Amino acid sequence: MMKDYLVKALACNEHVRIYICSSTHMAEEARKRFDLWPTSAAALGRVLTVGSMMGSMLKGEEDLLTLQVTGDGPMGGMTVTADSKGHVKGYANEPQVILPANSQGKLDVGGAVGSGILRVIQDSGLKDPYVGQTVLQTGEIAEDLTYYFATSEQVPSSVGLGVLMERDNTVRQAGGFIVQLMPFAEEETISRLEQNLGKIRSVTSMLDEGLTPEELLGLVLEGMDIQFRDTCEVEFSCSCSKERVEKALIDAGFGERLERLPKGLDTQLYKDFSDEGVEVSGGEAQKIAIARALYKNAPFIILDEPTAALDPIAEAEIYAQFNQIAGDKTAIYISHRLSSCRFCDEIMVFDRGQIGQPRRLNQRRAGQIRHPLARAGAVLHRGRGSLHLIGSFVAGEKHPFGDKKQARPVHDGPALLLPWAL
Repeated sequence: MMKDYLVKALACNEHVRIYICSSTHMAEEARKRFDLWPTSAAALGRVLTVGSMMGSMLKGEEDLLTLQVTGDGPMGGMTVTADSKGHVKGYANEPQVILPANSQGKLDVGGAVGSGILRVIQDSGLKDPYVGQTVLQTGEIAEDLTYYFATSEQVPSSVGLGVLMERDNTVRQAGGFIVQLMPFAEEETISRLEQNLGKIRSVTSMLDEGLTPEELLGLVLEGMDIQFRDTCEVEFSCSCSKERVEKALIDAGFGERLERLPKGLDTQLYKDFSDEGVEVSGGEAQKIAIARALYKNAPFIILDEPTAALDPIAEAEIYAQFNQIAGDKTAIYISHRLSSCRFCDEIMVFDRGQIGQPRRLNQRRAGQIRHPLARAGAVLHRGRGSLHLIGSFVAGEKHPFGDKKQARPVHDGPALLLPWAL
């Protein structure tokens, strides 16, 4: 069976830009993964399709584009992320939505989404990503993206999207197109393009008749000079892995509890979400939170009092395997107890708005450092740089550097993080 792919082309002296995508397998993969009901499958399939086309517009290989649809309808919203290589992933907030057909006798995607906001986030590796935002016009996605391109990016566009479902609720056809007018397009070009688009039937009906994306391209650009054409395979691609989840939970000390869960990794937690939900203790919830940080596999790990809810035995287990947890990453460890900082390479303290003298544990035994650093934060040096973590003090307590009981702390509560030498 032919894979999903998109076709990109320019026409009329590069005054017209077009993307056409077949995405049946991608939409069906999402339906199977999340057990989507027809309306949710149609909605998410449309966003995945347009996400793949907009992702192909990205310039850098590492750039990412995220589409967020937030509505007040029963589905709640959707999130889709795509790169420039045709890899797309996403999910619907509520996968199982059923509604009567709309006035045209089709799946009521607009009713499922409702009124809300469309956000387009482009992450090019800069300090802050670009975020464009518009109000949803219909919730049908294609009309909303057409409005977004015109108002947020000032690019006149026509967007067509469709997902055709079988009677057994599988995806029969899915696809879409984006046609855009570049600046200085001639009136003749605009008129010709409008005529061609007026003849176009739904994308899914034409795909269902056996037309390829290239043939659809020929219909949309009929009578125009096509100067460039390229193709790119697209697929639902997610790096999520149950094996990675299990390893992260084991590394965080949750392995024994995981073995006792009735459905393993598929077990629902907390009865707030399911009558069959399993309640976990505060310490177990803390371990799950640590596992989430490990699963992300970011180059920096920040642990703010990670063992606060753990009993002494569980706390000792975390300390014993902390080097394994951190690996070659830069790990920042926040604690107000020196006993919790024994494994750290460097300890610093915040004193009356000033940074105290660093104490390096590789230069002395941890047991020799007592009260002066009893309320400190610590940093474990790893990876590509270091962060110095500064501790804090609680108002009313004895000052750690002497009998300065009246000395006011800079703040109460969590420690301050000062990013140095990143």
